[in-house]
Amino acid sequence: TLVAFAEARGRRTLLFRIHRDEVAGWMAAGDGIDQAAFKAYRGALERPSVFFTLHRGAPLFRGELADLPAHAPIVAALGGAAAPDALALPVRVRDRAVAVLYLEPNPPGLTAGDLADLQHLTAKAAYAFELCIMRTKLKRA
Repeated sequence: TLVAFAEARGRRTLLFRIHRDEVAGWMAAGDGIDQAAFKAYRGALERPSVFFTLHRGAPLFRGELADLPAHAPIVAALGGAAAPDALALPVRVRDRAVAVLYLEPNPPGLTAGDLADLQHLTAKAAYAFELCIMRTKLKRA
């Protein structure tokens, strides 16, 4: 649902999962994405990247992915070029990022309303993630 909603506002949408100290490609939709390369992506959260910034508490990232080693496999999965006006939003459960939604708007530029809708959606997704985590813990008990 998260990817489908974002895809309606963007040319390409990526959803990354964060587990412990690693970020990994999870789901992707849009033009020219190498799905296998994206799903194979793994990166350390401690390396300089958009994920490091979001993991450390930034509310969002807006702009072009910097030319960093951690971003190179993502850019390759996007067909070799990232959009100059991308948006990345963390999905936080108890102040900890558990996922990151990356969106390349189409046409470039998001309205304030689009940004508010996406932030609201990631907040709702956080509740869904938290419920899934709680259910898993209850099943183990």
